[in-house]
Formats: sequence, C-alpha cells, structure tokens
Amino acid sequence: MKKLIPLFGALALLFSSCSSDENSSPKAKDDTFPKSIITTYSGSPADTTFITYKDDKIESMSTKKNKIYFFYEGGLIQSKQYYEIVQGKESKTTVVTYFYENGKLASSKFISSISIDYPNGKFAGRNVYTFVSDTLIKEQRFDTDQFTNIEKESDTYNMLIYKNGNVTRKTTVNAKTALDTYAQIYAYDNKNSPFKNIKGINLLIVDEMSSSNNILTISSNTNFVYDKNTYEYNDEGYPSLKTYYKGGGEQVSSTTKYLY
Repeated sequence: MKKLIPLFGALALLFSSCSSDENSSPKAKDDTFPKSIITTYSGSPADTTFITYKDDKIESMSTKKNKIYFFYEGGLIQSKQYYEIVQGKESKTTVVTYFYENGKLASSKFISSISIDYPNGKFAGRNVYTFVSDTLIKEQRFDTDQFTNIEKESDTYNMLIYKNGNVTRKTTVNAKTALDTYAQIYAYDNKNSPFKNIKGINLLIVDEMSSSNNILTISSNTNFVYDKNTYEYNDEGYPSLKTYYKGGGEQVSSTTKYLY
C-alpha cells in the first residue's frame, strides 16, 4: 500500500514555510510480488510455480520439472536460463540474452535445445526491436544455421502497437511484399499485473510477464477470439484468481491462483 510519511517535531518547525509538496516524503514503494502461482488444468492435478526474489529483482521461477534463472546487470535483466529437472538434477536447455539501447530493448539472442551433443544449442537466433515511435515497434526474427553459421532473416516480421505498458496489437507482415498477413489484438483490464513491480520486466515487451495490466482477450483482426480470461482481484488491485477459456468459449480450460 502507498502511504505518506508525515514530518513532525523539529523537522515540522524547520520546514513550516515550505509547501505541502515539499513537506511530503516520497510515497512508499509497492512491494507486492507473487511468491507462488498455482495453475490447475482441466482434468489434471495442480502445478505450482515458486518464485524467488532479491529485493525487487526476480531470481528464479521453478516447478517440479522446470526452472528459470534470471540474471541482472544493474537494473536490467541481462539473461534468462531455462533448465529441465530430471530426478532432482537440473539440465540447461535454453539461454536468452537481452541487449538494450537508450533504456529500451534493442535485441534478444537465444540458443535452445542445449545438450551433450549440442553444448551451444541445436537452434540459435535473435530478435531485433526497432522503435519506429513510442507506440510502434518493429520486431524482426533472424535464425542461424548451426552447421554453416549463416544467419537468415525470417520471411515475416511483426509490427507491435505498444500503449500504456501493453502490446495491444501484433500484426504479422510479409517481408517480401510488406503486406499484412494477419493480426492479433489484445484487450486488457485496468488492474495491476502480478509481475508489474519486478525490476526491468516491463522492458522485455513481448514477454508474457511484461505487461502493466492483465489480458482479457486475444482475438484476430477477423474478430475471432483465441483466448479469454476472467479475474478476481485482491484489495490492492492485483489478480488473486485467473480463469482461462481457450478459444473464448464457456468451458474452463484452466485456473490460476496468485499468492503474494
């Protein structure tokens, strides 16, 4: 909860001639972070994700079978490393590294399917983000051939409309013709994302944890609804329960509980 800390005693006398804004201390920092997330899929047992932090920086997310480690440079998320857990042993599978310019995400590089046979990953590539404006971002995908090390640009790229900390539209464009092929449209509530206070997470743009608010629907430019979510909220305006309807139907596909 945000609150003002009053000045009193000698300090009140000292600054009695100042304005009320000058007398007010900074608002207290919102320290709401999800510590565990319990997801139950239709016909399956619940799956719990445990999250650890150091101050406002996320350190890890883990389930019985998988774990993600987060690494920072200053206040920016520098990389994420993904592991599979088999008989208590962690094996690295994927590494994503992030690069920034002028306080914005410039590109991300990934290697995946890491194994004994492919210590540098079986697949590799990168995404490049060009800020055409504050609200329009071009996302280009490049894949690297592991045998020839030759990089090739994808046949399509995405144009993202970004408003108020949320991607509201993603249009896929044919790179050769520059014609739109299809679009996904995202609608949000006006409440807090459970992850909004994690340092640096908002800069990752297309990461599912980066949005300021919570997705209500994902639909196409033909008005077909792919996914629908409904929420219950706690007193601070963070979701306590998400109910997911695949395809926008009425049958519940999964429920997610957030514990802070």
